[in-house]
Amino acid sequence: MLFTAELHQSNATKRAFKTTPRWVIPSYTSVAFAVYLSCITILWIWKAKVRKKDHNNDQDVNIFVVTEDYLPEYRSPSRAALLISGATSEEKMADPVVREFWDRLMTMDADRVLVFLQEKQILQADDAAGIRQAFSVVETLLETVSVLEKENSARVLSEALRHSEQQDLADLLEGKVLPDAKCLTVTNITDSTFSIEFQPAYTNVQHFGDVDSYVVTLAVAADEPQIIDTRDLLPSEPLHADFTDLNQGTSYNVTVVSKRGEVTSAGTTLTVTTIGGYEVPSPLLASLNPDERSQIHDVLISKDRITLQESLGKGYFGEVRRATCLRDNKLEFCAAKTLYDTSSHTEMESLLREGLRMIKFNHENVLRLTGICVHGNEAMIVLPYMKNGDLRKYLTNKQTLPLPENLRLCQEIAHGMAYLTDQGIVHRDLAARNCMLDDQSHLKVADFGLCRDVSEKGYYRIQHRDVALPAKWMAPESYEEQIFDTKTDVWSYGVVLWEIFSGGKTPYPGVHRFVIEYILDGNRMERPNMCPITLYNEVMKQCWQKEPVKRPSFKEILVKLKQMSASSKQRSETETTTVRVYQKWAKSNHDPLLKPNVTL
Repeated sequence: MLFTAELHQSNATKRAFKTTPRWVIPSYTSVAFAVYLSCITILWIWKAKVRKKDHNNDQDVNIFVVTEDYLPEYRSPSRAALLISGATSEEKMADPVVREFWDRLMTMDADRVLVFLQEKQILQADDAAGIRQAFSVVETLLETVSVLEKENSARVLSEALRHSEQQDLADLLEGKVLPDAKCLTVTNITDSTFSIEFQPAYTNVQHFGDVDSYVVTLAVAADEPQIIDTRDLLPSEPLHADFTDLNQGTSYNVTVVSKRGEVTSAGTTLTVTTIGGYEVPSPLLASLNPDERSQIHDVLISKDRITLQESLGKGYFGEVRRATCLRDNKLEFCAAKTLYDTSSHTEMESLLREGLRMIKFNHENVLRLTGICVHGNEAMIVLPYMKNGDLRKYLTNKQTLPLPENLRLCQEIAHGMAYLTDQGIVHRDLAARNCMLDDQSHLKVADFGLCRDVSEKGYYRIQHRDVALPAKWMAPESYEEQIFDTKTDVWSYGVVLWEIFSGGKTPYPGVHRFVIEYILDGNRMERPNMCPITLYNEVMKQCWQKEPVKRPSFKEILVKLKQMSASSKQRSETETTTVRVYQKWAKSNHDPLLKPNVTL
């Protein structure tokens, strides 16, 4: 039987060979080999493209790798944008924001570039400052494009800007308008002379080309300015000008305009007053009572000692400008709070009284007064220059701060507000935008334009509703009964806490119109992601109690915050100790999971 089966199988095989042509089998082999070679070729081409793309994206990163620990200033997009022109090409490409911008720009898709610019908030130029501030944003973008060194990059970027209705930025990028000179300042001043200097419009002239010249004009400050001198300075020359044979105690406007061919900038103007002359009698001082005039006399600064410079921020009634103050024959940087020329006598008097209220302030977390300047019917409050600006912009730039840093900011505000409460002062406008940070990032509660002395009655009630008040920071009783006291400041403080832990976002996101109704209905903001649950429940929500008597005082808030800060510090030290013990144990036991060079 076995022999018969094998015979049948042999016969079947022979029949199969007879029915299959001899050329088919070698053809199968050839086709399979060809397919194999094709797959290998396609795979090799694909890998080559990937390597080329990685090389374009990474450029020098393989040579110089920068981490956030090495360059902490690159942690946030806006911070990186501010420092990009001072960085090396390797550092620029190591910045993740520039790298992402490069990837978007390589697609040559204006819509994708626009989305990126909006997400990273690179287009947030100061609308009130106009083109004079906008050029710094464009220069940042131009710096980025120069790193990329691609022909079409500027074209795509300009198209994206126009799609986003940023016409001024696009015009600057395309060279249709020019930026103004930077940092126009006074270097010397006497009774008949003064000197000014400024910096170029563009930081990196080798990439963008410089202006042809800077036109400097000197005019007497008046309703109809009279030009008395004009200078043309070449970019290669020292950007400096001396003016002599001037009148004592006279105000002059110095204007610097960038020029390239027929294109000119908007121009930046500096008002300088020579020393001397006679003080103009002030109707504002006449409106004060004798006690107030006596107080103001001790802090009065002559106008010829103040030189106004660029704007630091603008509001509805006025602006804060960077300035220099001549004191003891030394020029000191300061900030001057002024009102617009169209302001009424009543508004000027309100500004003067704001300065009067600040005279007695003496606390490390409350902005102190440098002096008051009164000239004719104009008043000016002179304040210390806060290098790090207001808290809202600081938070927006940093985006994410470590918990100990956030807790420190919360405590410093509470310290300042507790001091104001003891002084019988209700702030009425406590918000992140009204807290300032000095060069050491120490916080000062500021902007006392709406504050009132309530030491007699304990509260303040507004007499009319046409006063501009910050709705999203106001307590319910302020809406319903127009009452302001220390408990309404506590409510506002809770909103500031939310701003701190949300990275400077605007309160009540998504609620744009009916904020008052939203709050009166009992709605409260949810906990920010970076806010500890304990702080949200025990401090923030308690500040938002509907009944004022249930809200904590600032001193009670300080006790809570100090406990949380100590607990956070202890927990951090415990975790660090645990990791170090494990590292030591793992090293002695040759744990393969332990990575070398771990930074604790």
